[in-house]
Amino acid sequence: MTYSESSERLESELTSPLTVATFRRAVDMLATQAATCPVQDLGGVIRRGLDTPAISAVLDHHLGDADGREQFTADLIHSAMTFRPNGLSSARDVPALLKVRLLSTLDAVWWAGTRPFRTDIEVTTDAGLIDLRQARSRGELRFDFRTQVFDLPRRGVRALDRRLRPRHSPRTIGMRLPYGRPEVIAVLNAIADDLAHRAPNAPRPWVNSLVRSVAYQDEMRGSGYTAASGSAHCLGWAADIEMDWMTRLGFGDALAAVLLDRADAAEINVIDEGQAWHICLNPRMRRTVKGEPCAE
Repeated sequence: MTYSESSERLESELTSPLTVATFRRAVDMLATQAATCPVQDLGGVIRRGLDTPAISAVLDHHLGDADGREQFTADLIHSAMTFRPNGLSSARDVPALLKVRLLSTLDAVWWAGTRPFRTDIEVTTDAGLIDLRQARSRGELRFDFRTQVFDLPRRGVRALDRRLRPRHSPRTIGMRLPYGRPEVIAVLNAIADDLAHRAPNAPRPWVNSLVRSVAYQDEMRGSGYTAASGSAHCLGWAADIEMDWMTRLGFGDALAAVLLDRADAAEINVIDEGQAWHICLNPRMRRTVKGEPCAE
C-alpha cells in the first residue's frame, strides 16, 4: 500500500460514524474529568486524556509528529491553566475550552489540504460559492441571516429595532461575507426542516457566519475574538448557528437536539461555542447531499 493509499484509508476511517462518535465521547469524558479535578492535577488529566486511543488517533493525524504533539499538549495545558472567560471568548469555562480546542481538530483533519480563502475578494469572486442574498430572494433558504451594515443611519435603525423588538432577531452584527458552499447551505436547510418538525412553533434557525477569509479571521483575532487561524470557516465548510437567541425564545433544547442528532450520525461536527454553535460538514456528506436547489 502506497503512502497516498494509506493516508486516504486513514482519512476515511476518521470520517466514519463509529470513529467520530468514539472521539466525541472521549472528548466529553476529558472535559468532565477536567471539571472535577483539583487545579494542580489539571495538566496530568489533560495529558492522560490526549493519550486515549480515540483522541490520539485524531491528534496524530492532525499534528504529524511527536514535536507537534508535545507543542499542542503544552499549549492546551497552558491555555487551560490560565483561562479567564470574557465576552469575546467562545468558551465559558475550562471544560468548554478543552472541547472547543479538541473538537476543532476534527474539522482540521477532515478538510486537511483544502485551500483557504485568503482574502475577501477571493470569497466574493469564487464561482463555487452561492450569494445568500440572491438565494434568499429566490426562496431557496429555510434559515435566516443578516449582513453587516457600515453606515451610521442603517446602524441606528438596526439598534432601534433591537430595542423595540428584542425577541425579533439575535444581537449579532451580521455576515461580512454572505456566501456559502451549496453543500453547506443544503445541510443548513435540512437542519431547519428538522427543527420545524421537532418544534413547529420555533422560528427559523439563524446563521451568524459561514465563509470567512483568512484576512477577516486575522482581523477578528486581532480584536480579541477566539478565531483560529486554521478555521474551517476559511475553507468554506463551517457555519455558526445562533443558540442564545433560540434559547431565550424557549427552543434552544430543540435546536441542540437537532444538531446533536446529526453529530451522532457523523454528518457534521458540532461545537458548543456559547452564543452560537459551530458546525462543520463531514467530507462524506459531499457525496450524499442531494435534492436541494443550492446543492445542484
